[in-house]
Amino acid sequence: MHKCKWCENLVEKVSEKEKLCDYCRFEIFNLAKSRLRVISESYNIIKESSNLETIISRRKIMIDYLNEFIKYEQKGIEVYSISINDAINSTNFESNKRILELLTLKFEKSIQKINKSKTIKSKQNNASKFVKEAMIIKDNYFSFAENFDLCTQTAEELIKIVLSSN
Repeated sequence: MHKCKWCENLVEKVSEKEKLCDYCRFEIFNLAKSRLRVISESYNIIKESSNLETIISRRKIMIDYLNEFIKYEQKGIEVYSISINDAINSTNFESNKRILELLTLKFEKSIQKINKSKTIKSKQNNASKFVKEAMIIKDNYFSFAENFDLCTQTAEELIKIVLSSN
């Protein structure tokens, strides 16, 4: 008799690699397969979306789904080929990268708008609007500290450009 690593029942046989009974192996890996499909779809949406809310909601779904598998990993059951924490870190990195890309596009549009502005006051107003938007993005959407710095640096660059055009 063998003990299943997940349910801890004594059974006649367990899988060689995971040490799971047939029932637990079927349940865990079917759940993993269905979650992986949603995680993969969400990843693709994050890479293609231009909507911050969509990116954030898909990141949350991915992280929630990945967190479901920490309990298996803690019992030594490898569900995915990489660790759950690595997958979560990768999810945060990729979504933050996409947010930075969108922020960069906003920055470039703001520069064009500022350059087309006729008065110093309108230049300052457009720069101020961008800085406020950038800080909202910084405060609400980033989860890695280095991205806070990039966002702040981008906003500071815009302010310098506006001030130098006075």
